[in-house]
Amino acid sequence: MLGILMGGLLATTDVTAMSIMKQISLQSFSKVWMVIVTLIYAVQPWIFLKGMSYSGMTVMNLSWDIMSDILVTSVGLFYFREQLTKTKLLAVGFALMAAFLFVYSENK
Repeated sequence: MLGILMGGLLATTDVTAMSIMKQISLQSFSKVWMVIVTLIYAVQPWIFLKGMSYSGMTVMNLSWDIMSDILVTSVGLFYFREQLTKTKLLAVGFALMAAFLFVYSENK
């Protein structure tokens, strides 16, 4: 379970970094903010390494990827008001199902 939580922490760093980059692309933030994004991404391997003390590489990577996809997509849709086609929304639904199955299988 701690591996999944560490994956969630990594996903949170993705959301933060990508949100800052979106703001830069909208010219709401200056490019100086890329220093913060770079530092965030520099810390991720250390978080991943620590997470592997609790879980395997596969569980860490999958939990990070799935949660990052869901969280970044949610921020894009609800905060930045981006649009997705029906097919892409279906893909998001499958990602949610994958996350549920992933957590469910960890608890058994």
